[in-house]
Amino acid sequence: MSKKLKSLTLDATTLETRNDIITNISILISILFIQKTNYNIDGYIALIVSFILIKSSVQMLKESIYELIGKAPSDEMLRKIKNKLLKTKEIKKINRIIIHNYGENINYINVHIKIDKKEKINNIIKLIKKIEKEFDNNITIQIDF
Repeated sequence: MSKKLKSLTLDATTLETRNDIITNISILISILFIQKTNYNIDGYIALIVSFILIKSSVQMLKESIYELIGKAPSDEMLRKIKNKLLKTKEIKKINRIIIHNYGENINYINVHIKIDKKEKINNIIKLIKKIEKEFDNNITIQIDF
């Protein structure tokens, strides 16, 4: 379910539950083995379980850091944004695009666009509102002349 929803929180919860199960089963195996053979394998089992827990924890840590720091937008996403903006005749050039990623399909775009300096202020305001609407208000526009 966590993979389907692409939820890091659910991934972490699933991992914690799985690790608890592994720990409890290993304790049970250790106890049963000691009772049957009178040979203590508790340390060996603990060592194996420790490696499993450390490996899975490091992997989850990597994924968490990746999400917190943010990831670079794909070339396809940049191309789509540029094409969408350049369809507007008033935009002469795109000087800069910064995309902030806040999770799966949650992006906020900051764009610097160049327009003709002869453009009237009312037209510029209409242009900004039009672009904001096209991007569901997930965009900040800086106008360069």
